[in-house]
Amino acid sequence: MSPKIYFLLIILVVSCATGTGTRSHKAILQGHDALVLNGDQTEIKAKLEDDSMLRRDLKGFSIEFSLNGKIIGVVKTDDDGIAKLRWIPTGLGTYKIGLKLVANPGYKASEHYAIVRVIGEKKLVFVVDIDNTIAMSDPVSFLFGDSSKIRPLPGAQEALKELASRWQILYLTARLDNFVGKTKLWLDYWKFPKAPVYFWGLFGNLPFDRSKYKALILNRLRKRHQNILVGVGDRPHDIRAYRQNGLRAYFLNDFGERMPYDDAVRVRSWREILEHLKKNPVGSLRRDPAIH
Repeated sequence: MSPKIYFLLIILVVSCATGTGTRSHKAILQGHDALVLNGDQTEIKAKLEDDSMLRRDLKGFSIEFSLNGKIIGVVKTDDDGIAKLRWIPTGLGTYKIGLKLVANPGYKASEHYAIVRVIGEKKLVFVVDIDNTIAMSDPVSFLFGDSSKIRPLPGAQEALKELASRWQILYLTARLDNFVGKTKLWLDYWKFPKAPVYFWGLFGNLPFDRSKYKALILNRLRKRHQNILVGVGDRPHDIRAYRQNGLRAYFLNDFGERMPYDDAVRVRSWREILEHLKKNPVGSLRRDPAIH
């Protein structure tokens, strides 16, 4: 059974247990984050689903996009329940795009947001997994837990805050995009650096294999921005995705699992990662990516 089907079954069980199937007139609105180069046009995406057992995509509903309280566009959802707004940011920085379901008699949804982070071409990017890399959880325990009970890995917050002063952080997780809202709440609760989060889509054109999914996302991003240089993860599929795209890979794993690439760096803590980076700046190791 594939991981995606496994997690979908879990969602179905939880939905039945909590009675969400009876709330046919509530919807879930979630935003997809984006990392963008300064001057580039971006596509802001919002997804609307029925808040029911099967999370059906909702087609033909108008979604309002806003910035600082000003509407920048209104777009209808497509067959996949996704509304896409093409937009050119006005400069460097982090943009919090508000998302709102335009009033209609059929469904109601809480407002949500998407983060668009605009960086310069020389900005260095640091990629981070979430489960068992910064959060002491796996997708199953995360599903049943709340933000206050799922603690960060020791030193993860401090390390990312220090790195964020020099690097652009990018969260790349194999969590399903059903959990966009809950994941962002957890990151905010524990005061991690605010940065784009890329999720695994349950449906659509993303691979079922986690390594191939992460490799595809990184490949797409690196076509526009080659200074995506370092990745940290706790699973072999993380390391494969990083090394296939030329990133320096830190394997945060002390379970004795074999690394899929001999040139990955095995570490046991975030302190070790910081110390290794200081002693070995990117570009100093034999198979490091080039800085552009």
